[in-house]
Amino acid sequence: MKKILLITIITFFVNNIFSQIKLESGDFQFLLDAKKICVEYDYSSMTVNKFNNENDFIVNEVGRLKSEERVEKWKSNWAFEKSALNTAFRDRLTAEFGRKYGILFEVDGLKDCRYKFKVKILHYTFGSFLDCDYVDLKIDIVESNSEKSVCLLNIKHACASQPGQTTKPNSSYSMATAASMIASLARKKIQR
Repeated sequence: MKKILLITIITFFVNNIFSQIKLESGDFQFLLDAKKICVEYDYSSMTVNKFNNENDFIVNEVGRLKSEERVEKWKSNWAFEKSALNTAFRDRLTAEFGRKYGILFEVDGLKDCRYKFKVKILHYTFGSFLDCDYVDLKIDIVESNSEKSVCLLNIKHACASQPGQTTKPNSSYSMATAASMIASLARKKIQR
């Protein structure tokens, strides 16, 4: 029992050590005058586990299922998980930035957003017994009208912090972690 506890603790710390956020360009000064920020998601080049794209992953998963009913249920669950990923990211951003700066994050489509988070999901990995679910992201924060970049971020290995094989993705936890990483970096870099 002690060995399992020790392995779990070590895994938790190692996974969190490998989580990285890098400010590629720009700064967070835009937060000082933003009230609403749109969030737009792009899954077009996402890889999943060992698969080169999401479609290959879906074909593999569907091929493992025996009945049409199970296939439809799995597809529905996958769509729900992607929606949960978006919601968790947006809600955590609103919680983190709403407290300090009074900023509301919404899905793309708001007319009065001065800035937009363009979130490109690069990779998603399902956790295993000793590893966490994690995501890799590229986030370009742009002015809504001109699409001029004000801040570019790369996030690697945003971990769900919950090792153990899951029956469905925990991407929403990983995305919430990524949002917290952004807020933490912004607090360090912002200058009033």
